[in-house]
Amino acid sequence: MTTSYTPAPPATWLLLVTGDAVLYTEAAAATAVDELWSALAGPAPVQATLDILTRNGLGSAPSFALGQIVAGNLHALVRGPLVLTAMAASGAQAIDGTGVSTWRETTVDGVTALGVGEGSGQLPIGSGVVWAAGFSFQPAGAPVAAAPTPTTQPVAQVVEPVEIVPPVVATVAPSAPVIEPVEIPTPPPAPEPDLPSEHTMVEREDEPEPVVVPEPPQITPPPAEDSSYSHLFEETVHRSIEEAAIREEEPEEEDAAGPAHLLGDHDGETVMSADISELRKRRRAEATPAAAPEARAIYLELPNNQRESLEQPVIIGRSPSVSQVSGTELPRLVSIPGSQDISRNHARFAVEGGTVVVTDLHSRNGTSVALPGKPPQLLRKGEPTAVLPGTVVDLGGGVSLTVREG
Repeated sequence: MTTSYTPAPPATWLLLVTGDAVLYTEAAAATAVDELWSALAGPAPVQATLDILTRNGLGSAPSFALGQIVAGNLHALVRGPLVLTAMAASGAQAIDGTGVSTWRETTVDGVTALGVGEGSGQLPIGSGVVWAAGFSFQPAGAPVAAAPTPTTQPVAQVVEPVEIVPPVVATVAPSAPVIEPVEIPTPPPAPEPDLPSEHTMVEREDEPEPVVVPEPPQITPPPAEDSSYSHLFEETVHRSIEEAAIREEEPEEEDAAGPAHLLGDHDGETVMSADISELRKRRRAEATPAAAPEARAIYLELPNNQRESLEQPVIIGRSPSVSQVSGTELPRLVSIPGSQDISRNHARFAVEGGTVVVTDLHSRNGTSVALPGKPPQLLRKGEPTAVLPGTVVDLGGGVSLTVREG
């Protein structure tokens, strides 16, 4: 590893160098220098260091340039008035964080060195923490390359305050305490009077069909020479005047076993309205809700059979980058190097309302999709298009992805 820096007075800009990663940040981050050093030397230095720099909110995050070079592939993030210069086989590339409300994130292939400020600096450093006005960083194993040429004046000398608008954070009111519902028993309905008839029938509007239970009548065969019309009404029920009288009856008090039985000539087999109400309540208590169907994950199957989850938006390209994003939905960058037919930012994949949406990001050679059982169709540039699981997305150059669910 070959790294040099230009020394600066204390409380200016802080440089941390270790392994294949480097961090250049404002002096305000010096209060967490021990945590930043441990994160930069860890297994995932970029993500771990970014979490520490933004843990107090985006509005209080300092300006920084963060980069890691692995096998010639650079993953860099720049925030604030800084210009990070990356030296690659195709030439120098400047990554400028000025005017970006969050940070500028990009990946570059074939990078041999990167730096901020005036060239290669004055003093060498292996790994450590120093106050610096600029640096040049080249990880171990990378071919020797010319020092990055500064694209702007050294930013570390003059730092103008930048007004950062903090993101709007929605305040969620504390939820009200959950009150368990109390089941109030339904009072038994008023008793119905006994009416003399051939059958006792209970009918309610909310029942699917009336319940009819025949009542055994007292049958007296008519005389053989009876000249009345009783033969037209089948069998006649004979009751005394006292039994046929209609009177209002008051319900008995309920005991612990359930509602009181009605007075009259009830034979013990007829289904009463109070019994039907109890049966319906018992069935509702025994009913169990059906289990909700388990949600199925949606992902992309890459050419190397790797799965890429679509829980957050994904941008795919030869060397993808993001400059303008919302504060709560940062897309994941997936790089597919090696094919010049694929643009740097080629296509965007996201799940909106449970449906996968594909958007061609104005790529040079276009994007085509083939729905299951359908011929391929070329997408309109910049226009989101909904697709189904099983759809094959062709990016050109023999590179195709498949939308999967499971």
